[in-house]
Amino acid sequence: MSASNHASGASGAGGDRLLDLLCDRATCGLSEAERAEFEALCAEFPELNDGSIERAAAAADVAISRGGVERMPDHLRTKILLDGQRIVSGQGASGASRRAPERTPTAARASGARRSDPMRIGGWLAAAAAIVVAAIGWMRPGGTGVAPDTTPPVAIRPASEVRAQLLASAPDAVVIPLADWDNPEQAGVTGDVVWSESEQAGYLRLAGLKRNDPAVEQYQLWIVDSRGMGQRISGALFDATPDPVTGEVVVRIEPRIATQGAAAFALTIEKPGGVWVSDMTRRVVIGAKG
Repeated sequence: MSASNHASGASGAGGDRLLDLLCDRATCGLSEAERAEFEALCAEFPELNDGSIERAAAAADVAISRGGVERMPDHLRTKILLDGQRIVSGQGASGASRRAPERTPTAARASGARRSDPMRIGGWLAAAAAIVVAAIGWMRPGGTGVAPDTTPPVAIRPASEVRAQLLASAPDAVVIPLADWDNPEQAGVTGDVVWSESEQAGYLRLAGLKRNDPAVEQYQLWIVDSRGMGQRISGALFDATPDPVTGEVVVRIEPRIATQGAAAFALTIEKPGGVWVSDMTRRVVIGAKG
């Protein structure tokens, strides 16, 4: 799928290419070469990889998996694309101008730091997400939907259930116990990490973790791989919402960049929205392979 032609001006050639790869990853997957390119572009344009396209793909997959979904009519798909172009260019779907008011340049802009216009990016992501929905329907056999699957889609299954599935299905999946970490801010929290290096995904499970105030702080999981603590990778940013039955908190781990032999996992408490590099002062638990 090629979507970059509708995103000119949103973030430059690199941003356009990232949007192409986001759509491809959500619909048909990436090759090894494309995956490496994707990871590099995510580091350069983190604002574009906000999960919008993946969520649209998951929602479409859930709906389509229930059967009876027909291919999107060509005229409707064309309208969606045209509306997306108008939004990106600063107009609404009706063509009326909705461009954001000019803002006074910040010190960061004055110094030459790159900033993206959130309205333009948001408009393009909305259009791209619509394309993903259409593409999923198109790629189904015959383009008219498939028979219902009796297995609930991953998108709506409990994290604890998907965690167990990953442990059972990934040959390299390992369980890493977690425990108090060097005078932790919350003592007595226990749990583990299920991690698959080949899948580049895993699940964090915790017991005894206190609920946080999202307006004040959030929990952030860090992955340490062969590159060492200095290159630690953010694997999850979340609020503690214990299961009402088990009391456990189960969170999917999705590293921002590919790991190279993940060896340790550490949980910290950070400001809302997380941080790019943690000072690791507000510690909770840690665990390592072996």
